[in-house]
Amino acid sequence: MMNEKIIKNSFIDECTYIYKHKSGLTIYISPKKGYTKKSAYFATNFGSINNTYVSGENCTTIPDGVAHFLEHKLFESEDGDAFTKYAATGASANAYTSFTHTAYYFTCTDNFEANLKILTDLMQTPYFTAENVAKEQGIIGQEINMYLDNPGWRVYFNMLEAMYHICPVRKDIAGSIESISQITPELLYECYNNFYNASNMVLCICGDVNPQKMAVYIETLLDRLVPGINIESKFDAEPEKVLKSYTEQKLSVSMPIFNIGFKDNDFRCNGDEFIKKNLIGKIVLDILFGRSSNFYDRLYAKGLINESFDIEYSLEKQYAHSILSGESCNPEEVYNEAFETIKYYQKSEITEHELTRQKNIAKGSFICQFNNIEEISRAIMESHFNDFNLYNSLDIYNSVTCDDINNAINKLSEEYSVLSVINPM
Repeated sequence: MMNEKIIKNSFIDECTYIYKHKSGLTIYISPKKGYTKKSAYFATNFGSINNTYVSGENCTTIPDGVAHFLEHKLFESEDGDAFTKYAATGASANAYTSFTHTAYYFTCTDNFEANLKILTDLMQTPYFTAENVAKEQGIIGQEINMYLDNPGWRVYFNMLEAMYHICPVRKDIAGSIESISQITPELLYECYNNFYNASNMVLCICGDVNPQKMAVYIETLLDRLVPGINIESKFDAEPEKVLKSYTEQKLSVSMPIFNIGFKDNDFRCNGDEFIKKNLIGKIVLDILFGRSSNFYDRLYAKGLINESFDIEYSLEKQYAHSILSGESCNPEEVYNEAFETIKYYQKSEITEHELTRQKNIAKGSFICQFNNIEEISRAIMESHFNDFNLYNSLDIYNSVTCDDINNAINKLSEEYSVLSVINPM
């Protein structure tokens, strides 16, 4: 029997059981008594930015797009496609590759153990041949070409390419036609054995299950898992300032669309500091540019933005940035107005009342996610990869001060910003 540890938050009456498999795999089980749906996420700490890694004494650089390619291919096996198997059990299944990790998941109301076996089987039985790799190169090549004409995709990646000099987040998750042409079955097996090893992965389960019985069952499913090995991704130092402040492209759009990006160089944190830093980034955006801000009301009334306007803060171990996005007849004026707002708050500073309101909103969102089993599994997965205890979040939220927010606002400047625009052809 695997060793058992429990993390919890008594205030919201939620808990998660943690088990460590002999292979090195960490397993999280979050019981939700009375819920009809169950979910499972099986993920690896291998995303599109992990293209240079050290294993033993060897440093290896792989073509862009391998993580995404592997995600596609793992659904195939010698005895059929995993999606076909899920269809027979009634599960809803999918997978995705992000910049930092790859996740495979399903939700279901019945046949949970059968679906979990399908999930664990596909993660342990890679099947790569010259024929199926060549076929996938054609499929992913079409996907890459399709996104080259997607305005929302291009305005985003044009911004990242302008913001970062060398950080691989500036490259498309799927890679390029040229990079995926270099992928072979041998390369896929090499990356699978390195990154799909037990110590680099996590299994998260949520639903009305008995944690101890589920842990015993999971042990019977993990007989072919690659044992844990020491693998470390390597990243070159990224310059602090942006590569260029403006980038523009013309595509078939009826109105210009824009991304305004703010590069954040203070991203090196983990544990409780990660929770705090992430919240500060989101609160800064909400106060300055959120739907209830003076900025939003003023620009909406002027017709400079519309309902498409959105804000996002991204924090990872290797990078961080804020983004304002939307449609506008005059993106340059939106950019100028954004910095007028920043300068105003740099002089006036936020109030305790504003901060308390934002912290209460954050607390409400945090608590609400525990009504959604998929959200719980995903949140636990992300907390594992970023080395923090999800259940500490409410206490960390309380520790954020006005000085924390004002200091973050004071670091926003034009030399760390990018305006990316897609104009009509």
